[in-house]
Amino acid sequence: MEKFKQFIRSMLRFFTMLNSPSFSIVGQNYIILPLSVAILMVGSLTLFASCDKINEGTIIEEEEIPEEEEEVPTEEFVLQLTPNECFFDPAGTLTGVKDPTQTGTDYNRGTFLTHITDWSVKSDTILWGVEFKKTGQVSVIPVMGVISSQAGSEIEVIMGDQKATLVVTETGSLSTFESQEEVTFTISQVGLHVLKFHISNLATSGMIGDLKAIDLKGEAVEEAEVYLRRWRPLAVHGKWRNSQNPQEISISVHENTIITTDIEMYQPITTPFGYTGSNWDSKKQIFGGYNFSLWSYGANDEVPPFYQESHLIAVGEGLVLGTYGHEGTGVKPRGQNPYLNKKTNKQVIAVRMEPGTLYNTFWSYYLDPETEHWKFYGCGRKYNKDADISYLEGRMGAFVEVPGAATKKRNGHIIREVQYRGWMMDVNENWYPIDNMVHGGNDSQLSYKNWGVTDDGSKFYMQMGGLLSEVKQSATLELSNPSPLPNFLQGSYLDELFAMPAQMEALAPVSISENSVTLQFNITDKGTNPQAHLFYGTSEGLTKQYEWDNEISIDLTDGINTPVLTDLNGATEYYYQLRITNDEGVTWLMDTQTLTTE
Repeated sequence: MEKFKQFIRSMLRFFTMLNSPSFSIVGQNYIILPLSVAILMVGSLTLFASCDKINEGTIIEEEEIPEEEEEVPTEEFVLQLTPNECFFDPAGTLTGVKDPTQTGTDYNRGTFLTHITDWSVKSDTILWGVEFKKTGQVSVIPVMGVISSQAGSEIEVIMGDQKATLVVTETGSLSTFESQEEVTFTISQVGLHVLKFHISNLATSGMIGDLKAIDLKGEAVEEAEVYLRRWRPLAVHGKWRNSQNPQEISISVHENTIITTDIEMYQPITTPFGYTGSNWDSKKQIFGGYNFSLWSYGANDEVPPFYQESHLIAVGEGLVLGTYGHEGTGVKPRGQNPYLNKKTNKQVIAVRMEPGTLYNTFWSYYLDPETEHWKFYGCGRKYNKDADISYLEGRMGAFVEVPGAATKKRNGHIIREVQYRGWMMDVNENWYPIDNMVHGGNDSQLSYKNWGVTDDGSKFYMQMGGLLSEVKQSATLELSNPSPLPNFLQGSYLDELFAMPAQMEALAPVSISENSVTLQFNITDKGTNPQAHLFYGTSEGLTKQYEWDNEISIDLTDGINTPVLTDLNGATEYYYQLRITNDEGVTWLMDTQTLTTE
């Protein structure tokens, strides 16, 4: 080992000499190595010496070099909200754009929306319900098309009590959809959260842009789901009963109270003839008109013989006899809204019925909210195809609905509630409270429905809509504390439920010849400022003026009136009708009359 050390010292002296610039041997060329190389060589020799030591039994521990850990990418959770799950509150000018080439889900009845347009009014709000199952952060990123003039406009984003402002950037055009900047919220509690968007500032007037989607990202988005409900709620239905099951009910009275007055709805009473009642106008805070509709046949039904068509007999003050042809064909009074400028959320309706083998006759009355007296609205007849004699028991009900297309009326997130109480009278003038409600309608889970009894046990209620799950109720609900008969159904008030604008009857003709007849009518109440018209022809015209061949005006007096028809054809059957128009309304004879000339 000592000899090896001497060798190393000799090598160091040698390499030092080689590194000197004055080193040379005459006649020979040598490669001059830098000192650093020499040191490297010495180091190598030293390593050999160390190895020699290891061989001699010296133990050297090997240093472990830790391996670099491979980076595992963090999973990003994303949930995209589309126009097909959104709601408008209020809708204002907001419009969903329909793609007719794609089919949507039952939540939109097959309509598929690609994006939302016409977003220009600051109060118009777009919202989604999101069910979060994890807590943590969530980033909200709108995907929009924005023109250059709206760059810098601001959208307020709201999640519960958290708010943030988002500044939009242009994308080149409304049809170029790009992600906007994100805002972040904290989900501190799992469950349903409502995410809202509305304009807080516009760079210029007009649309802020078109909205294609909202992307949600972050730890709170894991397992999150958009809360699905029908774009507008399915109608909720109920039927009215009395627990004693009385028979021959001729009058049914219904009080409807709008509880959710800040949202529009249609809440009529259902009857054997169709609907009667009103819609609720939330903007004006009044009932938006009055409906008394008698169906003749459905949109897909065959047209029946003319005599089987429903027809109006009389209409109230300021009204005219009208028709409709929407879901079906029928008749209804038309004219001014009787609730105009009358601020009330309570409506009281009465329906009276007289059955017949050919026609059933119905009357509709409403309680004036100011005078608290009954007012006549309409009387009509509906063909009795079964010719059976049955009254109103078991045939009265109600429903609550809201009409509108999936592109506009996206308000299924809002709950609507109407409360009800009522009374029924049989032909012997015995009164019964409506103390049973049987719920019905579509059992679909697409939207929320609920039927119940108020806390004091005096009223029923029906609810629909809202970001809620349907509550299962027993098939029949019963009031524990039904209301006593109100004053407006006692004494002289009851007489008002038999009123008509005019009272008259046809008597047998005084004389009939080959070319003329003398008719006879008994007028017991001609009303104020009456005008009378006589209609006749060789075919039935019912109470539809345009169906009659001939019309003449006649002078009218109280009692017996005997107008004469001339220039008739002999041996011919004639039909005729009398109509009285006065300040109280319009009234026709209950039945068309016939005669045959000689």
